[in-house]
Amino acid sequence: MILPFQNFASSTGRVLLMSAAIFAGALTPSPSQETPRPEFPAGIRIPAAARGKAAIVALGNRLPEVASHYRKTPEELRALFRADHCLQINTEGRLCYAC
Repeated sequence: MILPFQNFASSTGRVLLMSAAIFAGALTPSPSQETPRPEFPAGIRIPAAARGKAAIVALGNRLPEVASHYRKTPEELRALFRADHCLQINTEGRLCYAC
């Protein structure tokens, strides 16, 4: 025979175990946090700050390197430039916001 308190204790224990498991999972670093971020590519020179399609063109074949530094795929970075009109690159190719 199970007493009401025992039933409560076992369900409370299960909830605590589940909560601990969820919390522990939240503290586990994501794969992008585990791998070190690549160094910013050296030697990028852009005549002037650029945004949108102009930034994509200005970075040219260096765009994948810049995207990698910011932990993005080249496609993700291109999509960001197209969607976010405040996102721009400076004369060294670094991302910044200017509104």
